[in-house]
Amino acid sequence: MSDMSAIVMEFVGEGNEKADQLEHSLIDLERNPSSRELLIEAFRALHTIKGATSFLGLKKLCTLAHTGESLLARFRDGALAVTPETISALLSLVDAIREMLGQISSTGQEGNADYTPLINTLTQLQKAV
Repeated sequence: MSDMSAIVMEFVGEGNEKADQLEHSLIDLERNPSSRELLIEAFRALHTIKGATSFLGLKKLCTLAHTGESLLARFRDGALAVTPETISALLSLVDAIREMLGQISSTGQEGNADYTPLINTLTQLQKAV
């Protein structure tokens, strides 16, 4: 296994752990939408996933994670309130991240799935007042 392959596989393992953390934080945040602590936990988990994507050249995953992170930042900054609709979209993001991590694990590539509708949804939710 090359050094880069080892790094990618380490990223996939950590990415799956962070996706699990993100999912748990989002589910708890839906029950307690005013929890700053849960919001910060969710943001950190997604930020960690996004952080390694540029280094590894995972542009598709980076774009997806960045869009979700931007929505979480709007919550964190108090510009938006957490709603069931936003949690649902963010949970769809977790599913997409897991799907991509699975593709990366098995093929070394992000796959051919089109996440444009999800990115558009997450972007639209950032504009809600």
